[in-house]
Amino acid sequence: MNRDFQLYDNEIISYSHSGDTLTLFCMFGNEEKWRTQFRHVRSVKGKDNLVGNRIAFFGRDISRDTYTLFFQDSSDTTIIRTSDHWRRLPGWK
Repeated sequence: MNRDFQLYDNEIISYSHSGDTLTLFCMFGNEEKWRTQFRHVRSVKGKDNLVGNRIAFFGRDISRDTYTLFFQDSSDTTIIRTSDHWRRLPGWK
């Protein structure tokens, strides 16, 4: 599994899952806001773990087309099934 720490310590404030796009709204520190989007999402396991958790890292399993979000201080995970790469976008309102 490939690990990605780019959103380390970002708190997930909320998310939306519309059609085949999953968007995470993240906060780093007190002011830095990020949106992280996954497209062509086929399924999401562990949606209940998303809001309020701080991201430890993304793990990508290329052979299964899945991303796993690991959280700090929690053994819970969220598994996003998609063949697309996630995109980190600045800001949200």
